[in-house]
Amino acid sequence: MKLDHIGIDVIDLEKAITFYGNALGFTLKRRMTIDTEKIAFLSDGQTTIELCCDYDRESSLSSHIAFEVASLDILRRDLAKQGMEADEVFTVKRWQSAFYKGPNGEMLEFIQIK
Repeated sequence: MKLDHIGIDVIDLEKAITFYGNALGFTLKRRMTIDTEKIAFLSDGQTTIELCCDYDRESSLSSHIAFEVASLDILRRDLAKQGMEADEVFTVKRWQSAFYKGPNGEMLEFIQIK
């Protein structure tokens, strides 16, 4: 398992893209929309951040840390043995993700890149 990306909730996506680009040297790699959430992935060559903005939500629900795994099916089976069930599982283009809550309610994403 390795760190894949860190998700950060933002209020103004364009302002956040500009800040992380100009102030911290991140480059915009891709944009996408899932339902009403606008997402931008930025990288500095070593670290990837996912900026998440949903103008239809009053509160922020997308901050998370994501780990890349070799097999999402095996990880889900192992976590199920510990009594943990995914809050959400979905496939987007070339990856599949499963979201879990950690022991303190923190959001964890496990991602398998296909």
